[in-house]
Amino acid sequence: MAPNAADSRAQEHWVKPSQDCVKINVDGAFNPMTRKAAIGVIARNSHGMMIDGSAFQLRGLQTAELAVACAFKEGVRMAIENGWTHVVFEGDSAIVVSKLDRRELDRSQTAAHLRSIISQLVDHPGFSFVFVRRAIN
Repeated sequence: MAPNAADSRAQEHWVKPSQDCVKINVDGAFNPMTRKAAIGVIARNSHGMMIDGSAFQLRGLQTAELAVACAFKEGVRMAIENGWTHVVFEGDSAIVVSKLDRRELDRSQTAAHLRSIISQLVDHPGFSFVFVRRAIN
């Protein structure tokens, strides 16, 4: 689902995934002064219970967009490793979500990470990407 303003305004709080679905929320933070980033990934089942998660620091990144792309990459890795087939990935970067949703690559610094994710989506048609406002994510 492509991100749009109507969808993000309608959802005012985090919503549990539907039955037999996992929701993975991802986020990335970036400090341009130190070029350090941190990412967080949390997976929840249809009861809203946390079933997996990870968080770690990355060094040498150039942009916040790249940090978010790394978070999505970690989320996809987690979903595949756990064998989840119906997964909704939520993130608050409209740019990254749009590129993943449209399977769109460009010449940005995030392209290599997005290419890695997109190449895996062929085998995982039940994976979708949704933009959510920062307060919800």
